[in-house]
Amino acid sequence: MTNTCRRFYLIFRVAIFIVCIAISGKPLAAASNQYCNNNVNQHHIAFSVDALKKAPLDTGAKVELSRRELTTGMIASSEQNRSMAIDFNFQYTIVSVDNSITPMTNGHLHSWDFPVSWRHKGTAYTVDYYLVPVISVSSNVLKNPDLLDREAIQLWTGVVVKKDLSQTSTWLLGLRSDHRFGPYRVYPVVGVCWQPNANWQLQLVLPEISIRRFFSKSINIRLYAEPDGNKWHVFSKDTTRNSDFFYNAIVTGLSIEWRIKPTIWLELSAVKHSRRDFSFALDNGTQLETSADSSTGLAVSAGFLF
Repeated sequence: MTNTCRRFYLIFRVAIFIVCIAISGKPLAAASNQYCNNNVNQHHIAFSVDALKKAPLDTGAKVELSRRELTTGMIASSEQNRSMAIDFNFQYTIVSVDNSITPMTNGHLHSWDFPVSWRHKGTAYTVDYYLVPVISVSSNVLKNPDLLDREAIQLWTGVVVKKDLSQTSTWLLGLRSDHRFGPYRVYPVVGVCWQPNANWQLQLVLPEISIRRFFSKSINIRLYAEPDGNKWHVFSKDTTRNSDFFYNAIVTGLSIEWRIKPTIWLELSAVKHSRRDFSFALDNGTQLETSADSSTGLAVSAGFLF
């Protein structure tokens, strides 16, 4: 079997794995950081763009980061106490470093993830869980799909159990695994959702905290903090060398969301990435692990439900 056949066989196995999950008939939970939203996700399409200002690395070189993201979702099944959703997300990240250092990769990084999620609602509790196969690679893999190998494939997982404490509060406990902290980690999710009235919603959950204030059915603002990161399997320009590119940070932000119509929304956010860490190979083969100063930027997103 040629290398190309092996890699396409690997992709085929991942696809079969997703299909087997989807038809298992088990109970919906979105692979989301907004644990306090109890509504089942509707079919949706959304697009977002964000960009951070240049900031210095420990080496003195300056780095700039921007992203474009497309997300779609579909409810595969929905019953009274159990539901299932299948989503697709694409993220294009550009990491630009000035000429004082030369990374092995061009910094154009792509991720495709395919969340399959479930929600099972019992009389006293709700269980959300999901599996997310992910492909994360540099842009030259798009031109050379035979480069795709096991190193480019990730599997994120999560399960969260929620139980009502009162009409206004819910505790939750769970586990997640992914690359949001850079290297792959399994980490706990624990905290409380509290909605003291119709105007406020507090997600006091580690590691994602958010406070949302509703001013009307169409306008709300959100203050939040959460980890952000990933690992990409990248190749040199001549595709003869490969390595892993890591990024992680703590993201804080303030966003305002406008529901133009019940099915159409627009969101503007001011964001800050702090405690930023990079790990990547230089063109000469040296592995560089470095931190970066905090950086601020803007993000715009829009979408609609159908």
